[in-house]
Amino acid sequence: MHYYDDPDFSYPAFWNDREYEHGAEILAIQKLLGAIRVDTAVDIGGGFGRLVDCISHYARRVILVEPSEVQRKLVTRFAPGAIIKDGNSEETGLPTKSCDLVVMIRVAHHVPNLEDSLHEAYRILKPGGHLILEFANSANFKSRLRHFLRFRSVPLLPTPVSVREVNIPFVNHHPASVMGMIRQEGFTIQKTLSASNFRSPLLKKIFKVGTLLGMERFLQRPLSTLRFGPSIFILARRPATLKSTGLYKSTR
Repeated sequence: MHYYDDPDFSYPAFWNDREYEHGAEILAIQKLLGAIRVDTAVDIGGGFGRLVDCISHYARRVILVEPSEVQRKLVTRFAPGAIIKDGNSEETGLPTKSCDLVVMIRVAHHVPNLEDSLHEAYRILKPGGHLILEFANSANFKSRLRHFLRFRSVPLLPTPVSVREVNIPFVNHHPASVMGMIRQEGFTIQKTLSASNFRSPLLKKIFKVGTLLGMERFLQRPLSTLRFGPSIFILARRPATLKSTGLYKSTR
């Protein structure tokens, strides 16, 4: 059974007290896409369609690819305008070079090895298309401080957060490793942002959501140079033309 199909778990309810985190991710999408407008966007691992409304401001149509049957059924209620497909980040089932924008948010922390997911994103993107990838940052400020106090360096390999009863992985990724894989796949990295920078139970008690999001709006870009927050967003682009660099696989 897929974790998100568990009848005792409600993913929409999970977001009830996470207005700040949701708002921070919306801000990141808006900052990354800016004036970009596309025909077809694909939200891979989009769950019940939480981000479809935001993505639809930048795309004429949104395809939501989701492996959980329960979440796919919820999409008709939360994001009725989306086209729903059964699939995952490694096998979307979509045609090659069929979309202009791929969005993968809160997916990488379930994928210890991102190469296949990045390969699939590259495959389904048209030349010149864009990828938004979000991942849990193993080198965030708190993590670096803990490792510094223990006289250890932050590992480059994915670090496990936890494993649930149904064996779904929860992993953090090091920014240097992720960026290296993105470039190796053939993408060009255009922008990075640090998100959910103030995700703290204490701060959420002290400050209102609007105040935290105001700080988030101002600091997502400058804090990205420090890899500060628990969540990193990357905007990457598939080149419009192939280059003879050896990075582009002949199967594409």
